[in-house]
Amino acid sequence: MTFLTWIPSNVTKTTDRCVGSLVWWVYEYATAATAIVSALIFLFIVLAITIGFRLVKSVKLDPSDRIAASRMVYYLAFGVLVQVRIT
Repeated sequence: MTFLTWIPSNVTKTTDRCVGSLVWWVYEYATAATAIVSALIFLFIVLAITIGFRLVKSVKLDPSDRIAASRMVYYLAFGVLVQVRIT
């Protein structure tokens, strides 16, 4: 994680600016971050629908597997709500 935060700081060299300009430095990546979050929201929805359909269609599923899959659907739905709230 430290290495991943170190890379952009060395790629984008800054001049002698105020530390308060760090907010605007992050603002440059807003479009990319919005695209990534939108893709994650789409994938979460697709995965939740896929798991939900498999839960409905399968009859011979072990109860513990069914509980785990339904929890995953709840976690994905919660993840979508959190990401929508942030964006």
